[in-house]
Amino acid sequence: MRKPHLMQDEAVTVGRWRAADKDTDRGWAWVILFAAVVNLSIILGVSFSFGVYYVSLLEHFQGSMTQTAWIGSINTLLVFSSGPISKALTGCLEYRTVVIIGSVISAGGLFLSQFATEVWHLVISYGVITGLGFGISYTPGFAIVGLYFERRRAFALSILQTGAGIGCFVYAPLAQQLIAYVGWQGAMLLTAGLSLQMCVTGALMRPKLTLPEKPCEKSVLLSTFCNFDALCNVRFLIVWLNNLLWNAGFIIVFILLVDYLYSVQGFPEREAVINLSIIAACNAIGRPISGLIGSHKKCNRLHIYATTAMIYGVVIMLYVINDLSMYWYASFSALFGFFLGMQCGVLPAITADLFGAETLMSTFGYLMISNGLGNLIGPPLAGKPIKYLS
Repeated sequence: MRKPHLMQDEAVTVGRWRAADKDTDRGWAWVILFAAVVNLSIILGVSFSFGVYYVSLLEHFQGSMTQTAWIGSINTLLVFSSGPISKALTGCLEYRTVVIIGSVISAGGLFLSQFATEVWHLVISYGVITGLGFGISYTPGFAIVGLYFERRRAFALSILQTGAGIGCFVYAPLAQQLIAYVGWQGAMLLTAGLSLQMCVTGALMRPKLTLPEKPCEKSVLLSTFCNFDALCNVRFLIVWLNNLLWNAGFIIVFILLVDYLYSVQGFPEREAVINLSIIAACNAIGRPISGLIGSHKKCNRLHIYATTAMIYGVVIMLYVINDLSMYWYASFSALFGFFLGMQCGVLPAITADLFGAETLMSTFGYLMISNGLGNLIGPPLAGKPIKYLS
């Protein structure tokens, strides 16, 4: 494969934080990976489990499905699209400092959410503030793991992404129990405490400096936000559009599936929530499997990416079949989670393959914007058809 072109201004940032050779693929690299997995578990576990809150918020505020869906959509939008902000901060601060800042912001948003008396209050507190905090903490984990691993990078990045499945698998049923015992407001407060744990794991993401520290200057921040090299690359724009479309589709399942199975198909809420855990568990299994397969020198990671997307797209359409037992829907959830996990498991490695590991902070950050936009438009658009079906 042709050697990726190094984008402007990336080498400066990467050079400052590049891991020492003795920690590449070993030693502290595994501590970094562990910390990043825990952070991702918290971030995506909370954001992708919004469907559990969705039912309670509909009943509490008596708002429309579309209006309530905006809360979770804006949250995931900012989780995935705050990459440029995070990159700007890492141009001046250590990765661990940026993660800690994001942790405090997200905890603050969750704390404020318990006082909401209108849907729009949650749009600001949970959607904007919490989403922004999570987004700031999200991208540094991928960037620093990509720098600490070279030979095992594809495997490490796929392991990192199991955090999404682990987080949702644990947090979705936990959130349901918290809501049952202390209400959704109390659940938000306790989740704020969980978010603060990223301060601990973020502190483990120590850099290995190889160049003298440089002061933060306006020119550094300006170059971060104005680095549009990737956006001038046609191949990158195709990948960007692809991310937008598949994210608009898959996020509908995470946010609306619980309410769909509960309100439309008539299953108990507990059984509906279990489907999220099934998706998450199979998602966590699919990610490292795709990483292992993708690490083989004769394997084409792009083929894995495209094939798995096609398969779970067909599976999503099966959910609309009526009068099936829960075992069928659970099977759909298992297939959906597994193949979604396989696709997501190779995405960071594909990004590094196509555009260079040194540019991962920029290119992956732009891809996260497309992911966020897809997450923003998907659930509100799907709310009206579900209301019609019900």
